[in-house]
Amino acid sequence: MIVVDTNILVHALVQSDRTAMARRLKEADPLWRVPSLWRYEFANVMRTKVMTGGMGAAAALERMRTAYAYCLPMERELSPELALEAAFAFKVSAYDAAFLALAKSKGIKLVTEDRKLRNAAPSLTCAMEDMIGEI
Repeated sequence: MIVVDTNILVHALVQSDRTAMARRLKEADPLWRVPSLWRYEFANVMRTKVMTGGMGAAAALERMRTAYAYCLPMERELSPELALEAAFAFKVSAYDAAFLALAKSKGIKLVTEDRKLRNAAPSLTCAMEDMIGEI
């Protein structure tokens, strides 16, 4: 079981140069967990793709529906207080801290592409490549 950040979800669900790796990670460890914040971060990525011409609005909405169905079983509630405590402890945004707090509360790793986040909490995080190598 692992916590994955929104970038990993995006790679798993939206074709990119990292899609194959994200899907390999899902096959190797199918028990992914995410805080409910993922919904808004994913929606923001879809908005950015539309605004930069990388995707049409209809495709982005369809991808959001697919992501919602895919991720709903992974979603775990997390108290905002835990996220805020993690934000203070690791000196990161409350958004990033929600993923760290979920990983910490479950006693599992957060897989993230965010190097700054990995540097802030190395004992709780790892890169996708490193996680695939460990499994």
